[in-house]
Amino acid sequence: MDIVDKIVEMSDPDTRAHQERVAILAASITRHLGLVDRVTTVQVIGRLHDIGKTKVPPEILNKPDKLEPHEFAIVQGHPLMGYEILGGFEIPEFVRQCVLQHHERVDGTGYPYRLQPEQIFVESRIVAVADFVDALNSDRPYRPAMGIDDTLKEAVRVRGSHLDITVVEACLRVFSSGVATNQQWL
Repeated sequence: MDIVDKIVEMSDPDTRAHQERVAILAASITRHLGLVDRVTTVQVIGRLHDIGKTKVPPEILNKPDKLEPHEFAIVQGHPLMGYEILGGFEIPEFVRQCVLQHHERVDGTGYPYRLQPEQIFVESRIVAVADFVDALNSDRPYRPAMGIDDTLKEAVRVRGSHLDITVVEACLRVFSSGVATNQQWL
């Protein structure tokens, strides 16, 4: 996977760092769910989930203002672009499918396919929660980081609609156990 990491690093170092943090937090959540046999797979998915952003123009990805609808549509295409990029590597189809699903929502309003909850792999749900937490708890060109307390409150607010309830609860346990603090997910 070194070549994939290098591709993302060259395209956007912030995305590369985000993917690594998501992989680490997702692994901790997976352990707290008792799915220890899936930790390695979830880490791989976390490290790859945003590879499709390498195809999003930097002026959109790093725009300091609100995205226009056509720009947001381009960003929403990154899961499918990631799925397609990974098809050029020896990446298991299951991992590619999880990358494709990481923005699906448990209420069926996610993208790219508006999947129903039973269609979304648990690994995708785990990465979605880790992605959500890291994204809100990180500075973005268009807004400052929320801070971990407000980020976790927001995750609780959207559990059951955007995010899987059980996975959010496991994420909260990761933080309450002291395993993770702020952006130190170890």
